[in-house]
Amino acid sequence: MSSNLGSSRILTHWAKFKVKQTQVDREQLAITIADKLGKYSGVSYHSIAEIAANSGRIQLAIKLLDYETQVNLQIPLLLKYQQDNIALKKAVESGNTDLVYMVLLHMQTSMPLGKFQMEIKKSSVAQALYIKYCHQQSGYSLLDMYTQEDNHEELALYHITESIKSNNTKEMSVSINEAINCFKRTRDEFSLTTCESQIKLIRYQSSLEEKLKNNFRNLTLHDTLLKLLEINELKLADKLHSEFKVPERRYWWARLT
Repeated sequence: MSSNLGSSRILTHWAKFKVKQTQVDREQLAITIADKLGKYSGVSYHSIAEIAANSGRIQLAIKLLDYETQVNLQIPLLLKYQQDNIALKKAVESGNTDLVYMVLLHMQTSMPLGKFQMEIKKSSVAQALYIKYCHQQSGYSLLDMYTQEDNHEELALYHITESIKSNNTKEMSVSINEAINCFKRTRDEFSLTTCESQIKLIRYQSSLEEKLKNNFRNLTLHDTLLKLLEINELKLADKLHSEFKVPERRYWWARLT
C-alpha cells in the first residue's frame, strides 16, 4: 500500500468520525475535511457524506458532496437529500444526458406538475431534453407542459402531430379542432385556414367512405380527386372540385390523365 493511499484511508476514517460530532459547526467542518483530504486522490466524499446524513447532519452531507468529483455518485445522494435543483444543475454541467434524465424523472414523480415545469424552465438544456423524452415516450406530458405555459403555437403543432398519427377519423377531427383553437389565439391566419380546410376534407372523405364503402382516409385533396375519377365517380369528383375550389387547370388535367 502506498503512503498516499494509506494516509487517504486514515484521514477518511478520521472524517467519518468527525462528522458524527454534532457540536462542530458544519461549514467549518466541511472546509477542514476538504483541506485535510484535498491533496489525496480517490477520496470518497460521498461515503463521508452518507455517514453525516445517517447521523442526522443532512446539511453537512450536502456541503461535503460539493467536494465529490464523481458526479454519478454525487447526484443520487443529492436527490436523496431533496436537493433536486442542485442535482439538476450538476447533471447538466456534467454533460451526461443519462444523469439529466435520472434527475428529471425523479423530479417529475416527486413534485406537483406545475412546480416541476417551472423548475425545468430554469435550464434550457434540461427543458429541451425533457421535451425530447416526452416526444419519445408520452405526448401527454408534453401537452401538460405546453398547456401550463400557454404556449399555443407549440400546442397547435402538438395537436396536428396527433392528428397525423391517428387512424381514427373522429380523433383526427378532434385534434385538428384543437389546433384551430390554438391558431385562433396566436392569430396565425394562414395556419388557421389550412387547418379548417383539412378538417373540411376529413369530413368530406368520411362521407365518401360511408357512401362508397371505399377507403379515402389520409389522402390529400388531389389524391381524393384522382381516386374518385379512377372509380368513375364523376359527379362526386365535380362536387369535390366545386366545394374545395380545385383550380380548373388541375381538375381537367386530372380528368384527362
